[in-house]
Amino acid sequence: MIKRILSLLLGLPILVVLLLVALANRHTVMFSLDPVTPEQPWLGIEVPLWVVLYAGILLGLMAGGVATWMRQSKWRKKARRLERELAMERVARKDLEREVTGGASARKNVNKPAFSASSGKVLPGPAANTTGAASTLPAKTGT
Repeated sequence: MIKRILSLLLGLPILVVLLLVALANRHTVMFSLDPVTPEQPWLGIEVPLWVVLYAGILLGLMAGGVATWMRQSKWRKKARRLERELAMERVARKDLEREVTGGASARKNVNKPAFSASSGKVLPGPAANTTGAASTLPAKTGT
């Protein structure tokens, strides 16, 4: 709401000034790109003065925008490179997290008693993981 009020407070006076300039400069002028013969230019048109003024302002804004865009290209290039690096780091971090959680679950399983499929009994301690029956069970990966 505040943005809209500010845009009206700033935009309306600027619009009024632009309209007053256009109304005050309605007479026609010769616009030419021929500096050699200003009396009889080979390429010239007669336009109202306000058109020449506003075209100059518009061309200046466009030239400034292009110059700014070109000067900021190194920052955009750096931002793209950093985004790629960040994406690669995120993938590497996920891989490391999977390794760490997978390794932690394997270490936890070492101290837990294992279930023997052949006898239907729980085998005590870490030695249970070395027997043939316990080693046929699928390993828990943590994912």
